[in-house]
Amino acid sequence: MEKKTAAVIIAAAALISSVVVSQFYADCTLQLRAVGVLAACLILWISEALPISISSLLIISLLPFLGLMDFGDVISNFGVNTALFIMASSGITIALSTGAVPKCLTNFLMKKCGGHPIMLVIGVSVTVALFSAFVSSLATCALFTALIVSALKSSGIKPGQTNLGKALMLTVPACAGIGGFMSPAGTPANILVIDILAQQGIEVTFLKWCAVGFTVGVPTVLLFALTVILVFRPEKNTEPITYSEVRFSSKDVATLVIVIAVIAGWVLTSFCTAINTTMVAVIGLGVMFLPPFRLLDMPKFSRGVNWDLVLAMGSVSILMTAVSNTGLLSDISGALFSNITTLSPLLVMMIISLVISVLRAFIPTTTAVIALFAPMLISISETTGLSVSALLMTASFWAATALLLIHTEPIYLISYKEGYFREADLLRVGVVSSLVLSAAATAGIYYLTLMTGLQA
Repeated sequence: MEKKTAAVIIAAAALISSVVVSQFYADCTLQLRAVGVLAACLILWISEALPISISSLLIISLLPFLGLMDFGDVISNFGVNTALFIMASSGITIALSTGAVPKCLTNFLMKKCGGHPIMLVIGVSVTVALFSAFVSSLATCALFTALIVSALKSSGIKPGQTNLGKALMLTVPACAGIGGFMSPAGTPANILVIDILAQQGIEVTFLKWCAVGFTVGVPTVLLFALTVILVFRPEKNTEPITYSEVRFSSKDVATLVIVIAVIAGWVLTSFCTAINTTMVAVIGLGVMFLPPFRLLDMPKFSRGVNWDLVLAMGSVSILMTAVSNTGLLSDISGALFSNITTLSPLLVMMIISLVISVLRAFIPTTTAVIALFAPMLISISETTGLSVSALLMTASFWAATALLLIHTEPIYLISYKEGYFREADLLRVGVVSSLVLSAAATAGIYYLTLMTGLQA
Protein backbone atom coordinates (compact mmCIF):
# COMPACT_ATOMS: atom_id res chain seq x y z
CA MET A 1 0.00 0.00 0.00
CA GLU A 2 1.32 3.46 -0.89
CA LYS A 3 2.19 5.77 1.98
CA LYS A 4 -0.22 8.45 0.80
CA THR A 5 -3.08 5.98 0.55
CA ALA A 6 -2.28 4.72 4.03
CA ALA A 7 -2.27 8.28 5.35
CA VAL A 8 -5.74 8.95 3.90
CA ILE A 9 -7.06 5.74 5.49
CA ILE A 10 -5.53 6.60 8.87
CA ALA A 11 -6.95 10.15 8.73
CA ALA A 12 -10.40 8.80 7.87
CA ALA A 13 -10.15 6.25 10.68
CA ALA A 14 -9.22 8.97 13.18
CA LEU A 15 -12.20 11.08 12.17
CA ILE A 16 -14.67 8.19 12.17
CA SER A 17 -13.36 6.92 15.52
CA SER A 18 -13.88 10.35 17.10
CA VAL A 19 -17.49 10.37 15.91
CA VAL A 20 -18.15 6.87 17.24
CA VAL A 21 -16.52 7.51 20.62
CA SER A 22 -18.33 10.85 21.00
CA GLN A 23 -21.66 9.00 21.04
CA PHE A 24 -20.80 7.60 24.47
CA TYR A 25 -19.80 10.93 26.05
CA ALA A 26 -22.65 13.38 25.78
CA ASP A 27 -20.92 16.05 27.87
CA CYS A 28 -17.95 16.37 25.51
CA THR A 29 -19.30 15.25 22.13
CA LEU A 30 -18.10 18.28 20.20
CA GLN A 31 -14.67 18.32 21.84
CA LEU A 32 -14.06 14.67 20.87
CA ARG A 33 -15.11 15.36 17.30
CA ALA A 34 -12.81 18.39 17.24
CA VAL A 35 -9.97 16.05 18.26
CA GLY A 36 -10.83 13.87 15.25
CA VAL A 37 -10.82 16.91 12.94
CA LEU A 38 -7.42 18.07 14.23
CA ALA A 39 -5.96 14.56 13.96
CA ALA A 40 -7.24 14.14 10.39
CA CYS A 41 -5.89 17.54 9.35
CA LEU A 42 -2.51 16.86 10.95
CA ILE A 43 -2.14 13.48 9.25
CA LEU A 44 -3.18 14.76 5.83
CA TRP A 45 -1.06 17.92 6.00
CA ILE A 46 2.12 16.27 7.26
CA SER A 47 1.88 13.32 4.87
CA GLU A 48 0.82 15.57 1.96
CA ALA A 49 -1.38 12.68 0.86
CA LEU A 50 -3.65 15.26 -0.76
CA PRO A 51 -2.99 18.87 -1.76
CA ILE A 52 -3.52 20.96 1.36
CA SER A 53 -6.38 22.86 -0.28
CA ILE A 54 -8.25 19.64 -1.12
CA SER A 55 -7.77 18.13 2.34
CA SER A 56 -8.88 21.41 3.95
CA LEU A 57 -11.97 21.68 1.75
CA LEU A 58 -12.87 18.05 2.44
CA ILE A 59 -12.66 18.56 6.19
CA ILE A 60 -14.64 21.82 6.26
CA SER A 61 -17.37 20.23 4.11
CA LEU A 62 -17.85 17.71 6.92
CA LEU A 63 -18.14 20.31 9.70
CA PRO A 64 -21.95 20.71 9.41
CA PHE A 65 -22.37 16.91 9.49
CA LEU A 66 -20.19 16.71 12.61
CA GLY A 67 -22.21 19.44 14.29
CA LEU A 68 -19.19 21.71 14.68
CA MET A 69 -20.45 24.55 12.46
CA ASP A 70 -23.52 25.47 10.42
CA PHE A 71 -23.09 25.55 6.65
CA GLY A 72 -23.90 29.27 6.60
CA ASP A 73 -21.11 29.90 9.10
CA VAL A 74 -18.74 27.81 6.98
CA ILE A 75 -19.36 30.09 4.00
CA SER A 76 -19.20 33.33 6.00
CA ASN A 77 -15.92 32.38 7.69
CA PHE A 78 -14.06 31.68 4.44
CA GLY A 79 -10.97 33.92 4.48
CA VAL A 80 -11.77 36.06 1.43
CA ASN A 81 -9.43 38.91 2.45
CA THR A 82 -6.48 36.54 2.88
CA ALA A 83 -7.18 34.67 -0.37
CA LEU A 84 -7.46 37.92 -2.38
CA PHE A 85 -4.22 39.24 -0.92
CA ILE A 86 -2.37 36.07 -1.89
CA MET A 87 -3.68 36.28 -5.45
CA ALA A 88 -2.76 39.95 -5.82
CA SER A 89 0.69 39.64 -4.23
CA SER A 90 1.38 36.64 -6.47
CA GLY A 91 1.03 38.93 -9.47
CA ILE A 92 3.66 41.25 -8.00
CA THR A 93 5.94 38.28 -7.41
CA ILE A 94 5.52 37.10 -11.02
CA ALA A 95 6.32 40.53 -12.45
CA LEU A 96 9.41 41.03 -10.28
CA SER A 97 10.77 37.51 -10.68
CA THR A 98 10.66 37.58 -14.50
CA GLY A 99 12.53 40.88 -14.77
CA ALA A 100 16.10 42.05 -14.34
CA VAL A 101 15.92 43.17 -10.70
CA PRO A 102 17.15 39.90 -9.10
CA LYS A 103 19.97 39.62 -11.66
CA CYS A 104 21.11 43.18 -10.96
CA LEU A 105 21.14 42.52 -7.21
CA THR A 106 23.18 39.33 -7.69
CA ASN A 107 25.64 41.07 -10.01
CA PHE A 108 26.14 43.85 -7.47
CA LEU A 109 26.91 41.32 -4.73
CA MET A 110 29.35 39.36 -6.89
CA LYS A 111 31.09 42.57 -7.93
CA LYS A 112 31.45 43.99 -4.42
CA CYS A 113 31.89 40.83 -2.32
CA GLY A 114 33.02 38.08 -4.72
CA GLY A 115 36.59 38.09 -3.40
CA HIS A 116 35.57 38.08 0.27
CA PRO A 117 33.73 34.86 1.19
CA ILE A 118 32.49 36.02 4.60
CA MET A 119 31.14 39.29 3.20
CA LEU A 120 29.61 37.39 0.27
CA VAL A 121 27.70 35.00 2.56
CA ILE A 122 26.47 37.92 4.69
CA GLY A 123 25.60 40.01 1.61
CA VAL A 124 23.66 37.18 -0.02
CA SER A 125 21.85 36.45 3.24
CA VAL A 126 20.65 40.03 3.75
CA THR A 127 19.79 40.61 0.07
CA VAL A 128 17.75 37.41 -0.20
CA ALA A 129 15.91 38.20 3.05
CA LEU A 130 15.03 41.76 2.02
CA PHE A 131 13.82 40.60 -1.40
CA SER A 132 11.78 37.85 0.23
CA ALA A 133 10.05 40.38 2.47
CA PHE A 134 7.94 41.42 -0.54
CA VAL A 135 8.22 38.42 -2.88
CA SER A 136 7.25 34.84 -2.02
CA SER A 137 9.97 32.80 -0.33
CA LEU A 138 9.70 30.03 -2.93
CA ALA A 139 10.13 32.41 -5.87
CA THR A 140 12.97 34.22 -4.11
CA CYS A 141 14.79 30.98 -3.40
CA ALA A 142 14.35 29.70 -6.96
CA LEU A 143 15.60 32.96 -8.48
CA PHE A 144 18.67 33.49 -6.33
CA THR A 145 19.60 29.81 -6.32
CA ALA A 146 19.69 29.77 -10.13
CA LEU A 147 21.64 33.03 -10.33
CA ILE A 148 24.21 32.12 -7.65
CA VAL A 149 24.71 28.57 -8.96
CA SER A 150 25.40 30.00 -12.40
CA ALA A 151 28.00 32.37 -10.95
CA LEU A 152 29.61 29.62 -8.86
CA LYS A 153 29.87 27.14 -11.72
CA SER A 154 31.26 29.73 -14.13
CA SER A 155 33.96 30.41 -11.51
CA GLY A 156 34.89 26.73 -11.17
CA ILE A 157 33.18 26.20 -7.81
CA LYS A 158 31.69 22.74 -8.28
CA PRO A 159 29.07 21.03 -6.07
CA GLY A 160 30.45 19.25 -3.01
CA GLN A 161 33.98 20.63 -3.35
CA THR A 162 33.96 23.87 -1.37
CA ASN A 163 32.52 25.20 1.86
CA LEU A 164 31.73 28.50 0.13
CA GLY A 165 29.23 26.80 -2.18
CA LYS A 166 27.78 24.90 0.77
CA ALA A 167 27.39 28.08 2.86
CA LEU A 168 25.74 30.05 0.05
CA MET A 169 23.30 27.30 -0.90
CA LEU A 170 22.22 26.94 2.73
CA THR A 171 21.78 30.65 3.39
CA VAL A 172 19.61 31.27 0.32
CA PRO A 173 16.60 29.12 1.38
CA ALA A 174 16.99 29.81 5.11
CA CYS A 175 17.16 33.58 4.68
CA ALA A 176 14.38 33.55 2.10
CA GLY A 177 12.29 31.97 4.85
CA ILE A 178 13.31 34.46 7.54
CA GLY A 179 12.72 37.33 5.13
CA GLY A 180 9.17 36.12 4.62
CA PHE A 181 8.41 37.16 8.21
CA MET A 182 9.58 40.75 7.79
CA SER A 183 6.50 42.28 6.15
CA PRO A 184 2.84 41.27 5.84
CA ALA A 185 3.46 40.61 2.14
CA GLY A 186 6.30 38.17 2.82
CA THR A 187 4.25 35.05 3.45
CA PRO A 188 0.52 34.26 3.58
CA ALA A 189 0.89 33.23 7.23
CA ASN A 190 1.50 36.87 8.16
CA ILE A 191 -1.77 38.06 6.64
CA LEU A 192 -3.59 35.17 8.31
CA VAL A 193 -2.15 36.15 11.70
CA ILE A 194 -3.14 39.79 11.13
CA ASP A 195 -6.72 38.69 10.39
CA ILE A 196 -6.77 36.47 13.51
CA LEU A 197 -5.50 39.32 15.69
CA ALA A 198 -8.16 41.61 14.23
CA GLN A 199 -10.75 39.10 15.45
CA GLN A 200 -9.11 39.39 18.89
CA GLY A 201 -9.55 43.18 18.80
CA ILE A 202 -5.90 43.95 17.99
CA GLU A 203 -5.22 46.01 14.86
CA VAL A 204 -1.82 45.31 13.30
CA THR A 205 -1.02 47.91 10.65
CA PHE A 206 1.48 47.36 7.86
CA LEU A 207 4.03 49.62 9.55
CA LYS A 208 3.63 48.01 12.96
CA TRP A 209 4.24 44.55 11.49
CA CYS A 210 7.28 45.82 9.58
CA ALA A 211 8.60 47.53 12.71
CA VAL A 212 8.63 44.16 14.44
CA GLY A 213 9.45 42.09 11.35
CA PHE A 214 12.48 44.01 10.09
CA THR A 215 13.87 44.73 13.55
CA VAL A 216 13.72 41.02 14.38
CA GLY A 217 14.39 39.70 10.88
CA VAL A 218 17.62 41.48 9.94
CA PRO A 219 19.51 40.53 13.14
CA THR A 220 18.28 36.93 12.93
CA VAL A 221 19.43 36.75 9.31
CA LEU A 222 22.86 37.97 10.41
CA LEU A 223 22.90 35.46 13.28
CA PHE A 224 22.10 32.63 10.87
CA ALA A 225 24.77 33.80 8.40
CA LEU A 226 27.36 34.00 11.18
CA THR A 227 26.39 30.53 12.38
CA VAL A 228 26.88 29.15 8.87
CA ILE A 229 30.24 30.93 8.60
CA LEU A 230 31.43 29.57 11.96
CA VAL A 231 30.25 26.03 11.23
CA PHE A 232 31.52 25.71 7.64
CA ARG A 233 34.27 28.38 7.42
CA PRO A 234 33.90 29.25 3.70
CA GLU A 235 37.22 29.59 1.95
CA LYS A 236 38.34 32.24 -0.52
CA ASN A 237 38.05 31.06 -4.11
CA THR A 238 41.25 31.02 -6.15
CA GLU A 239 39.41 32.40 -9.19
CA PRO A 240 37.27 35.57 -9.05
CA ILE A 241 33.55 34.90 -9.16
CA THR A 242 32.22 35.99 -12.53
CA TYR A 243 28.86 37.40 -13.47
CA SER A 244 27.07 38.49 -16.63
CA GLU A 245 26.03 42.07 -17.22
CA VAL A 246 22.33 42.83 -17.49
CA ARG A 247 20.43 45.95 -18.54
CA PHE A 248 17.14 47.35 -17.31
CA SER A 249 14.34 47.44 -19.87
CA SER A 250 11.37 49.83 -19.87
CA LYS A 251 9.25 47.01 -18.42
CA ASP A 252 11.70 46.54 -15.56
CA VAL A 253 11.47 50.26 -14.77
CA ALA A 254 7.66 50.12 -14.90
CA THR A 255 7.64 47.07 -12.62
CA LEU A 256 9.85 48.78 -10.06
CA VAL A 257 7.73 51.95 -10.10
CA ILE A 258 4.51 49.97 -9.57
CA VAL A 259 6.01 47.81 -6.80
CA ILE A 260 7.37 50.88 -5.00
CA ALA A 261 3.94 52.52 -5.34
CA VAL A 262 2.27 49.40 -3.90
CA ILE A 263 4.68 49.35 -0.93
CA ALA A 264 4.01 53.07 -0.39
CA GLY A 265 0.29 52.28 -0.46
CA TRP A 266 0.78 49.56 2.14
CA VAL A 267 2.57 52.05 4.36
CA LEU A 268 -0.28 54.53 3.84
CA THR A 269 -2.78 51.98 5.16
CA SER A 270 -1.24 52.51 8.60
CA PHE A 271 -2.60 56.09 8.56
CA CYS A 272 -5.70 55.87 6.37
CA THR A 273 -8.43 53.46 7.47
CA ALA A 274 -10.32 53.87 4.18
CA ILE A 275 -7.86 51.52 2.45
CA ASN A 276 -6.24 48.22 3.43
CA THR A 277 -3.31 46.14 2.24
CA THR A 278 -5.48 43.83 0.14
CA MET A 279 -7.11 46.76 -1.70
CA VAL A 280 -3.69 48.25 -2.50
CA ALA A 281 -2.35 44.90 -3.72
CA VAL A 282 -5.38 44.32 -5.97
CA ILE A 283 -5.07 47.83 -7.47
CA GLY A 284 -1.36 47.21 -8.11
CA LEU A 285 -2.20 43.91 -9.78
CA GLY A 286 -4.78 45.62 -11.99
CA VAL A 287 -2.31 48.30 -13.08
CA MET A 288 0.12 45.60 -14.22
CA PHE A 289 -2.50 44.38 -16.68
CA LEU A 290 -3.15 47.83 -18.20
CA PRO A 291 -2.25 48.34 -21.91
CA PRO A 292 0.50 50.94 -21.33
CA PHE A 293 2.43 48.38 -19.28
CA ARG A 294 1.16 44.86 -20.03
CA LEU A 295 3.51 43.42 -17.43
CA LEU A 296 1.10 40.52 -16.93
CA ASP A 297 -1.44 38.63 -18.96
CA MET A 298 -4.04 36.16 -17.77
CA PRO A 299 -2.25 32.93 -18.83
CA LYS A 300 0.97 34.09 -17.16
CA PHE A 301 -0.91 35.17 -14.04
CA SER A 302 -2.93 31.93 -13.83
CA ARG A 303 0.22 29.80 -14.09
CA GLY A 304 2.04 31.82 -11.45
CA VAL A 305 -0.63 31.90 -8.74
CA ASN A 306 -0.50 29.09 -6.20
CA TRP A 307 -4.21 28.24 -6.30
CA ASP A 308 -3.68 25.42 -3.81
CA LEU A 309 -2.46 27.98 -1.29
CA VAL A 310 -5.31 30.41 -2.07
CA LEU A 311 -7.97 27.79 -1.32
CA ALA A 312 -6.11 26.50 1.71
CA MET A 313 -5.75 29.95 3.27
CA GLY A 314 -9.44 30.61 2.80
CA SER A 315 -10.31 27.31 4.49
CA VAL A 316 -7.96 27.63 7.46
CA SER A 317 -9.99 30.30 9.25
CA ILE A 318 -13.06 28.05 9.06
CA LEU A 319 -11.23 25.12 10.67
CA MET A 320 -9.78 27.34 13.39
CA THR A 321 -13.14 28.86 14.27
CA ALA A 322 -14.89 25.48 14.35
CA VAL A 323 -12.31 23.87 16.64
CA SER A 324 -11.99 26.91 18.91
CA ASN A 325 -15.75 27.17 19.43
CA THR A 326 -15.85 23.71 21.05
CA GLY A 327 -13.70 24.85 23.97
CA LEU A 328 -11.30 21.92 23.45
CA LEU A 329 -8.18 24.04 23.18
CA SER A 330 -9.08 26.14 26.21
CA ASP A 331 -9.38 22.96 28.26
CA ILE A 332 -6.02 21.65 27.01
CA SER A 333 -4.16 24.93 27.56
CA GLY A 334 -5.69 25.24 31.02
CA ALA A 335 -4.47 21.77 31.96
CA LEU A 336 -0.97 22.30 30.54
CA PHE A 337 -0.22 25.93 31.40
CA SER A 338 -2.26 26.88 34.45
CA ASN A 339 0.71 26.18 36.73
CA ILE A 340 3.38 28.17 34.87
CA THR A 341 2.13 31.66 35.62
CA THR A 342 4.91 32.04 38.22
CA LEU A 343 7.58 31.79 35.51
CA SER A 344 8.87 34.76 33.56
CA PRO A 345 6.55 35.49 30.59
CA LEU A 346 9.58 35.76 28.29
CA LEU A 347 10.92 32.37 29.46
CA VAL A 348 7.54 30.74 28.83
CA MET A 349 7.45 32.28 25.36
CA MET A 350 10.95 31.03 24.57
CA ILE A 351 9.95 27.49 25.58
CA ILE A 352 6.84 27.68 23.40
CA SER A 353 8.94 29.12 20.54
CA LEU A 354 11.44 26.26 20.74
CA VAL A 355 8.62 23.68 20.71
CA ILE A 356 7.09 25.31 17.62
CA SER A 357 10.48 25.43 15.87
CA VAL A 358 10.96 21.67 16.38
CA LEU A 359 7.42 20.72 15.35
CA ARG A 360 7.72 23.00 12.31
CA ALA A 361 10.21 20.51 10.88
CA PHE A 362 7.36 18.03 10.40
CA ILE A 363 4.67 20.43 9.12
CA PRO A 364 5.12 21.18 5.42
CA THR A 365 3.43 24.56 4.88
CA THR A 366 3.13 27.94 6.59
CA THR A 367 -0.65 27.68 6.36
CA ALA A 368 -0.74 24.42 8.31
CA VAL A 369 1.56 25.82 11.00
CA ILE A 370 -0.77 28.74 11.76
CA ALA A 371 -3.90 26.59 11.45
CA LEU A 372 -2.57 24.11 14.00
CA PHE A 373 -0.94 26.48 16.49
CA ALA A 374 -3.05 29.67 16.41
CA PRO A 375 -6.12 28.35 18.28
CA MET A 376 -3.89 26.75 20.92
CA LEU A 377 -1.82 29.93 21.33
CA ILE A 378 -4.95 32.03 21.73
CA SER A 379 -6.10 29.68 24.50
CA ILE A 380 -2.66 29.79 26.13
CA SER A 381 -2.87 33.59 26.07
CA GLU A 382 -6.25 33.49 27.81
CA THR A 383 -4.96 31.04 30.42
CA THR A 384 -1.60 32.63 31.20
CA GLY A 385 -2.06 36.28 30.30
CA LEU A 386 0.76 36.14 27.75
CA SER A 387 0.47 38.54 24.83
CA VAL A 388 -1.57 36.90 22.06
CA SER A 389 0.09 39.13 19.46
CA ALA A 390 3.58 38.11 20.59
CA LEU A 391 2.61 34.43 20.61
CA LEU A 392 1.03 34.52 17.15
CA MET A 393 3.86 36.54 15.63
CA THR A 394 6.32 34.02 17.07
CA ALA A 395 4.33 31.24 15.37
CA SER A 396 4.40 33.26 12.14
CA PHE A 397 8.18 33.62 12.42
CA TRP A 398 8.62 29.85 12.64
CA ALA A 399 5.98 29.27 9.95
CA ALA A 400 8.28 31.19 7.61
CA THR A 401 11.51 29.81 9.07
CA ALA A 402 12.23 26.10 8.79
CA LEU A 403 15.80 25.14 9.73
CA LEU A 404 15.94 21.41 10.46
CA LEU A 405 14.70 19.05 7.74
CA ILE A 406 14.81 19.35 3.95
CA HIS A 407 11.90 17.27 2.75
CA THR A 408 9.14 19.12 4.62
CA GLU A 409 10.16 22.52 3.26
CA PRO A 410 10.06 23.04 -0.54
CA ILE A 411 12.47 25.99 -0.55
CA TYR A 412 15.32 23.74 0.60
CA LEU A 413 14.65 21.19 -2.14
CA ILE A 414 15.36 23.88 -4.75
CA SER A 415 18.93 24.48 -3.58
CA TYR A 416 19.49 20.92 -2.32
CA LYS A 417 19.12 19.43 -5.80
CA GLU A 418 22.13 21.47 -6.95
CA GLY A 419 24.34 19.18 -4.84
CA TYR A 420 26.26 21.79 -2.83
CA PHE A 421 25.15 20.51 0.59
CA ARG A 422 23.79 17.36 2.25
CA GLU A 423 20.84 16.85 4.58
CA ALA A 424 23.26 16.44 7.51
CA ASP A 425 24.72 19.88 6.78
CA LEU A 426 21.33 21.56 7.21
CA LEU A 427 20.67 19.62 10.41
CA ARG A 428 24.11 20.52 11.73
CA VAL A 429 23.63 24.26 11.31
CA GLY A 430 19.86 24.10 11.88
CA VAL A 431 20.02 22.72 15.44
CA VAL A 432 22.37 25.47 16.57
CA SER A 433 20.39 28.17 14.72
CA SER A 434 17.05 27.00 16.11
CA LEU A 435 18.36 27.31 19.67
CA VAL A 436 19.87 30.74 19.02
CA LEU A 437 16.89 32.12 17.11
CA SER A 438 14.35 30.74 19.58
CA ALA A 439 15.92 33.01 22.17
CA ALA A 440 16.81 36.00 19.99
CA ALA A 441 13.70 36.20 17.79
CA THR A 442 11.30 35.52 20.64
CA ALA A 443 12.88 38.18 22.87
CA GLY A 444 12.76 40.65 20.00
CA ILE A 445 9.11 39.92 19.21
CA TYR A 446 8.12 40.05 22.89
CA TYR A 447 9.64 43.47 23.57
CA LEU A 448 8.83 45.00 20.18
CA THR A 449 5.15 44.09 20.38
CA LEU A 450 5.19 45.76 23.80
CA MET A 451 6.89 48.89 22.44
CA THR A 452 4.58 49.17 19.42
CA GLY A 453 1.43 48.80 21.52
CA LEU A 454 0.48 45.43 20.07
CA GLN A 455 0.26 43.87 23.54
CA ALA A 456 -2.49 46.23 24.60
